Formats: sequence, structure tokens, C-alpha cells
Amino acid sequence: IHPRRRRPLVHCHDNLPASRAGFRNLGANTRWTVNRQNTGRNTGRIILNFRGAGYDTFRYWENAACKAVHISQRMPLFIPHDFIEGQSILRFSGVEELIMLIDLVLEGKIQDDRIIQESRHHLVNFHLTTKRAMYLLDRLRMVFV
Repeated sequence: IHPRRRRPLVHCHDNLPASRAGFRNLGANTRWTVNRQNTGRNTGRIILNFRGAGYDTFRYWENAACKAVHISQRMPLFIPHDFIEGQSILRFSGVEELIMLIDLVLEGKIQDDRIIQESRHHLVNFHLTTKRAMYLLDRLRMVFV
């Protein structure tokens, strides 16, 4: 696990006893197989997105496709048609805010079904490969036409 990701995960493990089952094996050299990653993404109520060595990752888009509340670290990127905070994604800046959001979801204080549906709807409308390609082509037309 990348060091930037390990710290918040360990903090969640230590401070969220009800969710510890999902935070096992957090060693620095932990590697999850693709099958284990997919099982985790497809069975959890919450899916977390942490910044690693870069900012934009394929996992960000995969996570939005899962039937779970997508909680992502805020990133200083411009993403055209980005997910809408509080509607189709939840975002955090620090560990304390992350834990608060996880607690709200686990305690049923956030309408997680609505967020999951909005996230999937937003993904299909704006972020499928075809939609992103059309966006790029439209921008290129604006520059070269």
C-alpha cells in the first residue's frame, strides 16, 4: 500500500471498530490480487479513493461504477463533468473528515442508495469511454475549427 494511502487506512482501522473487517492486512508490502480487489469493490457499502503517487487513476473511475458510496480524497485536478460532492460522491481532505463521512454512511445518516444511483447515472452520462472521447473531440474542434 502506498504510504500516502496507508496512514488514513490505519487511522480508520484504529478508530472505526465496526468496519475493521474491511481494513485487514495493511502492511507496507500488502498486494491485493485483482480478484480480491474486485470482490472488495463489489461487496462493500463504501469504496475509498486515496491519492497515491499521482492524482488521476483508473481506480477513480472503476470506483464510481461500484454499488457502494464512493468517498474520495479531494484532488487539485480539473475533471470535466466531475462528480458532484454530496450528490454523486463524498469527498474528504483529512483523516478526521474521512472518518466522519464513513460514520455517517455506516450509521445510515446519509442516503447511500441515492448517492450510489446518482454516481452510476453520472458515470454513464459523462465518463464512459465514448462520452470522454466525444468530449475530447468537441474540445479539439473548438481549437482547430
